[in-house]
Amino acid sequence: MSLIQYYSELPDALFQSIKPESLAQPKTIVFNDKLASSLILPVSFSSKNPAILAGNELIDSCNPLALGYAGHQFGNLTPQLGDGRAHLLGQVRSENRLHYDLQLKGSGRTRYSRGGDGRSTLRAALREYVVSEYLHILGIETTRSLYVVAGDDKIMRDDLEQAAVVCRVAKSHLRIGSFQYAAMHQDSDVLKTLANFTIKQLYPELIDHENPYLSLFDVVSDRLADLVASWMANGFIHGVMNTDNVLLSAESIDFGPCAFMGVYKPEQVFSSIDRQGRYAYRNQPGIMHWNLARLAESLIGLVAQDEDKSISLLSNVLNLFPQKYESYFHQRMCEKLALDPKEPQSKPVVQALLKYLEQEQKDFNGAFSQLAMSEKNIHGDYDIVKSEWFKLWQSQRKLDLIPRMCHVIQNAYFSNSDIETLLDKCVTNPEQAPKNISHYFALLNNQSANELHANHHFDTSYRTFCGT
Repeated sequence: MSLIQYYSELPDALFQSIKPESLAQPKTIVFNDKLASSLILPVSFSSKNPAILAGNELIDSCNPLALGYAGHQFGNLTPQLGDGRAHLLGQVRSENRLHYDLQLKGSGRTRYSRGGDGRSTLRAALREYVVSEYLHILGIETTRSLYVVAGDDKIMRDDLEQAAVVCRVAKSHLRIGSFQYAAMHQDSDVLKTLANFTIKQLYPELIDHENPYLSLFDVVSDRLADLVASWMANGFIHGVMNTDNVLLSAESIDFGPCAFMGVYKPEQVFSSIDRQGRYAYRNQPGIMHWNLARLAESLIGLVAQDEDKSISLLSNVLNLFPQKYESYFHQRMCEKLALDPKEPQSKPVVQALLKYLEQEQKDFNGAFSQLAMSEKNIHGDYDIVKSEWFKLWQSQRKLDLIPRMCHVIQNAYFSNSDIETLLDKCVTNPEQAPKNISHYFALLNNQSANELHANHHFDTSYRTFCGT
């Protein structure tokens, strides 16, 4: 199997053809064999040749490039961003016959680097690997990581750190910012070509629609509503929901400043650069709605010849987002509570749970874990079963939905301190990273995973960074 580079079909204005910069003495730190088994990879990738994996050597079918895009960063438009430290190697097929991008991150400078060194630290690469795999296990749509390769190179951050490359696997790397970038281009055909390419690659069922560009906006809005609902139902706080970090494929991406809710606080912020709380947990649905408005603005020239008609059509779709989000969030919460989302009484039960968690300062994911453990007759001192809310829940839960509830809820879960402890171990002793990562992930299904525990004291001072 060879690599295919579909992105070269795009106008030259949207990318730069450029080779990765070499990594000194590359060594494979961790390789995702399970993910690899679902992809039809080139032999040189499957054989785990570090020089190939790092991008030091390119196979004949590899034509790497860096994508350009714009983005609203914390609400302010930056006209040109782009892959400043990433190289998209090409696409491979999967067992389900879909195509997936392989992109190296931390692989050197491009014309979009804006003064950066184009590199990534080993810790940042491993964080991408660990968090993306955890989101996948939680059932959240996400980009994934195929491997991490480290080199002998040292790069300066706060201190000298080891350089590394992570290989990201995604249905697409086209972002809302990609459309903003194309819409600002003087040649209107650039935007139309990008939209047609996106439909062909991601949503081919829309090709014959009467208005495929409006349909594209509709399906992307729907899928992003579901994505942010899945974040909220699992206490995931992305931390940097800029328009350049929102994929048209509705996969989670970019995990530098992300974190997970501990004690339930809707206003929770962990990102050190989010000083105004723009991307706080409770703001995420509204921010996704805002981001979609920026996508709608980019599509005005395509949806209809008359600008007012185009704005009206796009606005009608955009205005449905809050309703779609609420529906998806309620469905996901009901699934975790063995409730029938169609029954009117299910909403008060969900609302009462969130009120209980906030007032009593209880751990968000811990509450669901305690419910599942109690239903499995695993003995423990569970605060939630002593609450008045528990009595309400028992009166409304559906016994036939309990097995599904217990399936979607992990026996154990990663807290922020768990993730940071795992990364400490992996960075300190990279040779043991595969063993440590496997061990931690195995604990998620362990009914007595004493090594995993919420550390609320840790969370009070925990701050995340756009780790590079």
